[in-house]
Amino acid sequence: YEQATARLTSDGDLELRVGTHSHGQGHETTYAQIAHSVLGIEIGRIKVLQGDTLYSPFSTGTWICGRWARRSQRRRNANL
Repeated sequence: YEQATARLTSDGDLELRVGTHSHGQGHETTYAQIAHSVLGIEIGRIKVLQGDTLYSPFSTGTWICGRWARRSQRRRNANL
């Protein structure tokens, strides 16, 4: 399960704090688009803060990606 916290700043911007951390998958854009769609805030006024356990203490993060990488490596090794 992933967490997200949305916080409106005093100047009307949105801070979206998420437990995941993007490694090139485009999480920042996707999360900002979702927040824009739901809340109507301009995408340029949305700041996505990722992977900071101070603000989002629980996350599966990249664990799933690592798990799949290990699994595929084991399969490859078995075929050698």
